[in-house]
Amino acid sequence: MNNSLSYKVVMRVKWKKNKNLNPDVILDKINSIKTVSEDKKVSYSAFDYQYAMTALVNMVNFPSHCDGFNHENIVSRAVSEIAKDSTLEKNKVMDTINNIVKTESSTREHKYHMLTSLSLAAPYPFKRISLEGSLIRILDGDYPKKYSGRLDNETDGAYINSHV
Repeated sequence: MNNSLSYKVVMRVKWKKNKNLNPDVILDKINSIKTVSEDKKVSYSAFDYQYAMTALVNMVNFPSHCDGFNHENIVSRAVSEIAKDSTLEKNKVMDTINNIVKTESSTREHKYHMLTSLSLAAPYPFKRISLEGSLIRILDGDYPKKYSGRLDNETDGAYINSHV
């Protein structure tokens, strides 16, 4: 009997270790150009904000499990969330970035099947194409049986069990 537990180890997002990169300087700059309205909406001086955010994103080390995430959006959301209520500090920003990454990582991905038809002349140059984690199969003949019970709305209720 095996009583061992398995855990998924997820690395945290961290500041890059480089003596020339100082997030405090950039966060102080963002603090100096931000304006918070009474209804907690944050605005910034346009050009200064873009330069500061570009520098800040480049100071963040996202682990490989975050490769599909929009890093700029995550850092921007973290800064905006904190800027509404307090002064930006590197530890607060990093904790908020990690909370956002945790939330995005816990969002379940859904697997979809898309059935369509193409007009290709035989012989087909390939049967399968793998593209960015998706598989495209070129079928020769009828659609797979698992799709035969579905209705095609474009043909007034005809079943989609026709030829390719």
